[in-house]
This record gives sequence, C-alpha cells and structure tokens, in this order.
Amino acid sequence: MNAIAKSFPGGAAGSDQRRQLILLGVLGLVLVLLLVWQVPKLLGGSGSSSSEAAPAASSAVASAAAPTTAATTPVAAAPKGPAAKRSARWIKRQPARDPFVPLNAPAVSAPVVPPPPATPAAPEVVPTAAVIWTNGLRHVVGVKQRFKMGDTTFRLVSVTRDSAEIDPVLGSLAGGGKLTLSRATPRTIKSSKNGVAYRISFTQPLAAVPSS
Repeated sequence: MNAIAKSFPGGAAGSDQRRQLILLGVLGLVLVLLLVWQVPKLLGGSGSSSSEAAPAASSAVASAAAPTTAATTPVAAAPKGPAAKRSARWIKRQPARDPFVPLNAPAVSAPVVPPPPATPAAPEVVPTAAVIWTNGLRHVVGVKQRFKMGDTTFRLVSVTRDSAEIDPVLGSLAGGGKLTLSRATPRTIKSSKNGVAYRISFTQPLAAVPSS
C-alpha cells in the first residue's frame, strides 16, 4: 500500500492544499470587495468631519480671542474734577420735562374758553304806590294821593319796600305830625276827638297804581 501512495503524489495531501488555496482565494476576494465598498464611505465621512470641524475650530478661536480684545480695549473714564462739576450744574439748571414727550414736539396750548356773557342786572324798581289797610278796609294809594280813615284824611308822602310814610292833613289827627308805617308791625291810632281807635297797616309796595 505504501508503494501505491508514493506512486500517486497528488493523493490526500494534495487535496488538502488545494482546499486551503481555494479558501484563501475566497477570503481574499471577500476582503477586496469589502475594501471596495467601505473605502469610499470612509473617505467621504472623513471629509465631512473635517469640514465640520473647521468652523468649530474657527469659532473657538474667535471666542478665545474675544475676551482678549475686550480686555485690551480701553474704557473711557468718567470725567472728574471741574468738568464733572460744571456738567452736574448744567444738568440741574435744565427745566424738568416729560420723558415720554419728544424733544421736538410742538407745544400744545390750552384752549381759550371765552368768559360767559354777563347777565345784565335787573333795574331796581322804585315803588310809587302802597297797599294800606284801615280797620279791614283795603286802600291802594299812590304817592301824594289821599285816603280816609274814620274822620281823618291822610296823604301818602313816600313809600319804600319796607315802609310807608303818611301825613294826616284833615280831621281830628291833622297837625299831629307824619306817621311811619312798617310792613312788619301794624299800628293802632286813636282819635283825639272821640277816642276811637283805628288799626292801620302797610302790607305791600307797588310800582304803580292799578287802573282798576
């Protein structure tokens, strides 16, 4: 049997080698296919990652440089000394104004209200007559006119809103002097001849004697 195996060099050992070679070839082909499929993706992803990383890096650089710039920019110092005092005095002298009204807004003047027309005063009425009662008898007498009470004749001398002045001109009371009659107080007059008492009162002034 050994003689027979040696006479065939391509026996069992040769078949194993062929299988290994075939397997290696298949694995190599699969590897090549994987590389062909994955390499473009890897290249594309790396390009986008680098493009995205570039703006981020530039923004980081800008933000890092900003504090330095701000720190190096000088800040204007507030005025001190006489200039500051003059500014404060000037501000105090400015008139107060509404902060919500524009500086160039036109001034609005208050409407002019005309004064109400003056009501003419009613002319004062001067009484020229009087209503006089004697013992329940009513007399309407004008100034300088006469009326009779009992045996005496009187004349109306003057009249106002509150009083009337009479003068006995004929009869038992003639020559006794003028009498003043008040609207608030009636008077009682006695005749010197027969002692009869007469009640007389002035009740109302009139502007004129009625025609009736």
